[in-house]
Amino acid sequence: MEGRLPWVAATNAFGMGVDKSDIRLVVHCELPGSLEAYYQEVGRAGRDGSPADCILLFSDGDRRLQEFFIEGANPSRETIEAVYSFLFSVGENPIFRTLVELEARFQAAGLSPSRNPLAFRSSVAILERAGALERLDHFENLAEVTALRVPWPSNPHPDRASVLRALHGALEKVFARVGDEPAQLCLERWAEDLERSEDSIRRGLAQLADAGWIRYVPPFRGRAIRLPAAQQPLEQSGLDFEALRQRRLRDEARLQEVVRFARSRACRRDGILRYFGEDVPAGGCGRCDVCAEANRGAARNSRPLDADEVVVVQKVLSGVARARGRCGRGRVIGMLRGSKSQDVAEAGLDRLSTYGVLRSKSREELQTLLELLEDAGCIALRGEKYPCVVITERGVRVLKGMEGLELPLSPVRKAARTERPARGRRSSEDHTSELNCDEGLFERLRTLRRRIAEELRVPAYRVFNDRTLRAMARELPQAKEELLGIPGVGKVTLERFGSRFLEVLRDPAGASEGS
Repeated sequence: MEGRLPWVAATNAFGMGVDKSDIRLVVHCELPGSLEAYYQEVGRAGRDGSPADCILLFSDGDRRLQEFFIEGANPSRETIEAVYSFLFSVGENPIFRTLVELEARFQAAGLSPSRNPLAFRSSVAILERAGALERLDHFENLAEVTALRVPWPSNPHPDRASVLRALHGALEKVFARVGDEPAQLCLERWAEDLERSEDSIRRGLAQLADAGWIRYVPPFRGRAIRLPAAQQPLEQSGLDFEALRQRRLRDEARLQEVVRFARSRACRRDGILRYFGEDVPAGGCGRCDVCAEANRGAARNSRPLDADEVVVVQKVLSGVARARGRCGRGRVIGMLRGSKSQDVAEAGLDRLSTYGVLRSKSREELQTLLELLEDAGCIALRGEKYPCVVITERGVRVLKGMEGLELPLSPVRKAARTERPARGRRSSEDHTSELNCDEGLFERLRTLRRRIAEELRVPAYRVFNDRTLRAMARELPQAKEELLGIPGVGKVTLERFGSRFLEVLRDPAGASEGS
């Protein structure tokens, strides 16, 4: 708030918790759950009236995280009923156990119809709101004491140990009533009656337990669950399963709206105004990415493709056609680049003739090309929840060479190269396009990366990303100084991992592997 920090990483609470007028940039690294949330969060930018930028990083796979939250917050009827029956089976009432412990027992018993880890807590919250159970406040939790010396002896504590002496006398009255049975105490009330602080009462009981006078169980730190006297059908408690189903449908509809907004090629401002039922001025906002792209004019004019570009486009269209509308853009790109991911293999894309035909192209290049082909009407997305890529009639004509195509592609500078570039250095052209590399060496580098990631228990990309590994496999650095010249290799990663990767790079054929 004082302006000493240039940026902050925040949860979605940012939308309600930050009231700073001069924020110039808001970046969403994950898809928000609704347009309401998105509008609230980007509304933190530029509140002083000066220009500000809002960026939403989006891919079709992002919706899975929000679907995970929706599923966890809206458990099925079967899950709610299973949780309710389980709580009665615990054999305590109230249940002085944390939700973490209860959930672990529930999962271990194999009682959960849902694999979503949020479903248990959501079910408890739903049951509480419906009045099917009660969550006790912390002050209602009681301590438990049991006498270990029967009959209870006379008070042995000196006057200077005033708390222990007072507790011993009070416990004498309790045990005279309950004998050797456990007794429950409200420490707050005891503190008032004995005119001592609650902390001193806690410490005194712990001291008596350590000395072997009593068995002491401190009050439960969480919120205990109190169940009704008998289990009854949940409908009788007022739980409306139809209302819960409708709430889930509303959550899914809100998510679909924000996905549609992210995919849209129409003015972003207009899309938000329409969603909230506002009047939409003509002509667009002129500032969002869609309007700015339309206003760039000649710089983005479509142009005829050269022979090499036509071949690339036809390979992409051929891959889409052979996928037969079974997958989204991400899997199609993985198939064209020869990805060995489980998703590509499960869809059978690694068995197609177009598998790996565009290994030399980066994921970003193919993503851009697919978007341009969609805008040109050569491919389309079918399906709302999990859109799949299909080839259109125009795409078929372009694929067969029956129709020409113009796209706003940036021309690729093609220069003859007669000698290999120095190790550890990359031209500006190399930065925009991944070149061919030794695929066998690349896979060995990936294997090493996976091994290191498992040792450190971190995601693989935290070691090096694929582009950095491809650059290594292409440039073949042999010394630390050369390895440091590879994009993505810094001084810290060089120090931590450099020697192990150089061992593989100095033996590109893998002759010494396993020795």
